[in-house]
Amino acid sequence: MQPMSERRGSHPGKLKEAWHFVSSGERIHLSQHELDTFQNKLTFALLLVISFPVVSCAWTSLNPDMAYWVGLSGFWAAAGSVFWLLVGHAVLSVSSISRRDASLLLLIVPFMLLLAATHHQKFEALSASAQLGLRDCTAYPATERLELAWQDARSLFDNCVQLQVNLTGQPVAEVELVTALPRCPGYSKLLRSHPSELGYLQHLETTHHCSGWCRKHKALFGRTALEGDWVQDRCSLVAASYVQEVERTASQTLIYCTGSFLLLGAGFSLLDLS
Repeated sequence: MQPMSERRGSHPGKLKEAWHFVSSGERIHLSQHELDTFQNKLTFALLLVISFPVVSCAWTSLNPDMAYWVGLSGFWAAAGSVFWLLVGHAVLSVSSISRRDASLLLLIVPFMLLLAATHHQKFEALSASAQLGLRDCTAYPATERLELAWQDARSLFDNCVQLQVNLTGQPVAEVELVTALPRCPGYSKLLRSHPSELGYLQHLETTHHCSGWCRKHKALFGRTALEGDWVQDRCSLVAASYVQEVERTASQTLIYCTGSFLLLGAGFSLLDLS
């Protein structure tokens, strides 16, 4: 039989080993819990920080007054940034990646997307502003396409009015007041030739009470008895004012994104994220 002293002496070592095993398991569990909490807080904080540039980029791209000039790059960058944060958070929550790597992955990609989209919007707005500021509104391809589309629309409108005058015998001025270009025969074919240009011109005319592109003219897409008061100016001037708004908004967003990225990067470098 083993002496009592030897049996008693074996207990402390086993207890110490068991306690070491339990403590290690608890530390691993606590470490994973802390990492999950950190990722939750990081994702939430980054969503708050990028909310302004996300809304700004998406709104600029989807606004009919601005979309013709800047395109949809801002919308896709905004959607991609939010998608990256949400999917990245889900992936990181089931992986064993370190805090530092998680911070870099969640921080860099959204800001790079938003910075690139904002820079593109500002560049396109500056280019459009230079085009619209010229007296010759056909000097650049974009403005020339709008003028050609409007001239084709005016020709179709005049033919439509003349056809109704011949059929009804009513005066041209009265027929013009009740004629809208989208209801004229041949408009669908014209729309296929100038889809984005006609849509943009119709939006400007019906929303901002302008008509004509290079020169002020009678309205084509909607008529009214108060037409003289309704059409206030040519649409290229209205477009220029909104392009300048895009430039200001893009500049503010670019400054915000750059400052936020630098501040967050500096903050992460000072924290112990090991």
